[in-house]
Amino acid sequence: MKIGMVLWAQFPPDIRVKRQARYLVENGHEVHLICKKKPNNPKYEDIDGIQIRRINEGSNIIGAGEELIRHTTLVSPTWYVNLRKLFWKESYDILHVHDLPPLPTTLRALRGIDTPVVADFHELYPESVTEWRAAKSRLERCRPSILFKPQSRWERIESKCITEIDGLVTVSPEQLEYYKKSTTFLRQKQGLCGMFPI
Repeated sequence: MKIGMVLWAQFPPDIRVKRQARYLVENGHEVHLICKKKPNNPKYEDIDGIQIRRINEGSNIIGAGEELIRHTTLVSPTWYVNLRKLFWKESYDILHVHDLPPLPTTLRALRGIDTPVVADFHELYPESVTEWRAAKSRLERCRPSILFKPQSRWERIESKCITEIDGLVTVSPEQLEYYKKSTTFLRQKQGLCGMFPI
């Protein structure tokens, strides 16, 4: 099976993502990990059989505009364009999206493409946002990444995205039960829910 993994971060060093991707490779799957590119990273790389595809978010000026658009609309223009091209070119059998932030962009890039999506929620993201905000100074809370994304907005995003995915991976039995109880979609598709411990 040809699997596309979307990670809105650099890779390496995310050990959890590496463990999942290596497990899939070791079991005969072809894994393409799509992640952020930093200046010192090659665009394409093979790490332990994981095929890395890195997306360049541009210069600091372009990156600042990109960040503002992404945090106000929840869709990254750069990621949308690159993901759309990759999805058409690679014809993945399934997409595995790591955490909530890249999910809206990924789902939009997939419009018109019949590829199942599995979301991998590393935590209860909306609740985590509140804790992260509390640890920031008043000045830091004015950044677009924090200012435009209160817990209530993330809860709405999560509820909407869950109705558009085909499966869910969580990090604990408690998190899985939370989603099964709170989401009609997951109660109907319990066989497509699973857990991958950290």
